Amino acid sequence: MDKPCVLFSPIGMTDPVGGDYDGPFLHILRHYRPEKAVLFMTREPWERHIKDNRYCALASRICPETELEVLDKYNYIENAHKFEIYDEPFKEELEKLHRDFPNHTILANISSGTPQMEASLYLLSAILPFEITPIQVETPVKKSNKTKSSSDTFELETVWENIIENCFPDDAENRCVNIPLQNAHKAILQKNVAALVENYDYSAAITITQSAKELFSDKLLDLLTSAQYRSSMKISESIEKLRKSGYNITEFFEVQDTNIRNCYEYIQNLELILKRSDYNNFSRAVSPVLTDLMELACEKIFHKNPRIWYQTEKNTGVHKLSRNLLSRFEPAVLSELDNAFINGFKDCPVAASNLLIILQTLDLNSGSNNNKLISYFQSLRDFESKIRNLAAHEIIGFSDSDIKQKTGISSVKVLDMLKEIFSLCSRRTNLKWDGYEKFNDEIIKTLL
Repeated sequence: MDKPCVLFSPIGMTDPVGGDYDGPFLHILRHYRPEKAVLFMTREPWERHIKDNRYCALASRICPETELEVLDKYNYIENAHKFEIYDEPFKEELEKLHRDFPNHTILANISSGTPQMEASLYLLSAILPFEITPIQVETPVKKSNKTKSSSDTFELETVWENIIENCFPDDAENRCVNIPLQNAHKAILQKNVAALVENYDYSAAITITQSAKELFSDKLLDLLTSAQYRSSMKISESIEKLRKSGYNITEFFEVQDTNIRNCYEYIQNLELILKRSDYNNFSRAVSPVLTDLMELACEKIFHKNPRIWYQTEKNTGVHKLSRNLLSRFEPAVLSELDNAFINGFKDCPVAASNLLIILQTLDLNSGSNNNKLISYFQSLRDFESKIRNLAAHEIIGFSDSDIKQKTGISSVKVLDMLKEIFSLCSRRTNLKWDGYEKFNDEIIKTLL
């Protein structure tokens, strides 16, 4: 096995030997060499253990490096055929074994003990929130076990010499079988995580994954964390997490130019909001990226750095368009701003309302043909003015049809215009806008 292992084993009436062959407990020890074995005994096996130490004596000879722990607190159990009496004790001991050996494979002997013990242990192997490997030991003749069970009389040397696997160790058959088992708890969690990922709720998916870390790979948590960083606009952290996990960044981030990356990522984020049908938040969230895209257009289309027109308030950090700076660098623009405001233009925070006037003036004075770009900006500014206050102050949700009724354009059209503006300003054609789909595909592949 790839990892060291420990063993949880009920002790049954064919232990430690049956018909001169290893019983299931001894046979697992012989072939897996666990670091520790925990022996669960009800009244009858316990009495034999007290009488002659047969289980530990033979186990120590077969696998002297294995630490043996005999549980003495369950020797009161006499009605070994009852189903319900094993669930809690088995669960308690398996959880303790996992706590003590978190990085080991836990083997569970499902061939010793009563059918009720075997059923309970198999079920727990399927539902506990960590990996358990059930081991079945076939009988030497590959049919139901009709060999005699361990008798009340026990003479260590005689029994040891008669064990067939000892007589022919090189030819001894390994009768252990790993039982294929899908952990039911893991299967449920996988479906829940997959559903959350498909809805781009990476934070909730991380919470579920962290609740059962043993069932999932570290790479899965890295992917989810990176996706969560990205959806929170922590782009540098997202990229760094991916890089440390060995992924090719370009497969997930098609725009990596830091000068334009935030706009691209923000528009992708808007698309996630829209896919969740969260139209209120979508409407509120358009304003910041609209302002950023207008600044990008000033810089990339008209070759004007808008930041030289700004002054930043020391206390708030708010950028304001400065009348003094505009009069120095762009008097024609200031003149149009004065015409647009009743009492003339005064210093005010940078917003789409004033940047649109600047872009219209720059376009008119440049003589360039940017009609499509300016038209998109005008439509989006109109959308913003009609919907932003409504979205901010309405206490009820509204739908895409409500948006179209009040603004004349659908939310999908708004998103398409934002994408096209970005492509025009960045001169990036054929963008796929599929970074989150690639994330999700890789997460689901790693999850399953």
